[in-house]
Amino acid sequence: MRQGFERFALVVEDLSFNVNRSRRNGFYKALIKNGIPEREQLYYTGALKIDFLDTIISDMIAKKVQCIICGDDVISTWMMSRLQAGGYRVPKDIAIASLYNSSNLNCFSPSITAVSVPARQVGIRMGTQMIHCLGQ
Repeated sequence: MRQGFERFALVVEDLSFNVNRSRRNGFYKALIKNGIPEREQLYYTGALKIDFLDTIISDMIAKKVQCIICGDDVISTWMMSRLQAGGYRVPKDIAIASLYNSSNLNCFSPSITAVSVPARQVGIRMGTQMIHCLGQ
């Protein structure tokens, strides 16, 4: 039997950016890989203003989301601030994870779980792929 979260919400801001589309696609692939029904998960995108954040937080709580996956550190910071201001206990009431790690997340207690992507490795891989494409 699998243990852990069953209800997630993904929050990204602008899908015109390839990085956000990749994060969304990776989120859905991870759900499928772990046997978590995609149709039962929530997904929010758009211009994230404070009023909208409060609305989606209320929606997530009503729909019993257990973990919010934030597309970046800015969204994570806003989400944590709004949850704590609303009296929610993170991660006891609802957990937060970020798909981008930065020093902005160091100011929270408890800390926000975040994905760290080594920029140097990404740069080397991109450079290698560009050289390969130019050589064809």
